[in-house]
Amino acid sequence: MSEAAKLPAVMVILALHRPSVQLARRQIESLVAQRGVDLSCVAILDGNETADDAELRQILAGPRIAVLAHREALGVRGAFAAGLRHGMAIAGNDECFFAYCDQDDVW
Repeated sequence: MSEAAKLPAVMVILALHRPSVQLARRQIESLVAQRGVDLSCVAILDGNETADDAELRQILAGPRIAVLAHREALGVRGAFAAGLRHGMAIAGNDECFFAYCDQDDVW
C-alpha cells in the first residue's frame, strides 16, 4: 500500500467496569468491524474481577486489543486516563488518533 493510501491509525480506549458480557461482545464486534481505519484498542478492566471476566477476556482476545486490569476501581476518568497513557506508550508515532468508548456503546 502506498503512503498516500495508508489508513489512519485510530486507537480506541475502552473502559469496562463489570459490563454485560453480551453487550461487551456486541461492542467489541462493532469496534473490530470498523473499516477505513487501522484500528487498535486498549481495554481497561476496572475493579475486582468477577466470574464473567474469564468470558470477557476471551471476547477481548485478539491481536488488535491490549487488555489492562486494575484491581482497585479507577472510575471512568481514571480508567480512561490509564488507557490513554498505555495507548500513547504503545502507539509509537505522532500520527495516531484516539477515541474513547464507553462500555455501553456499540459503533
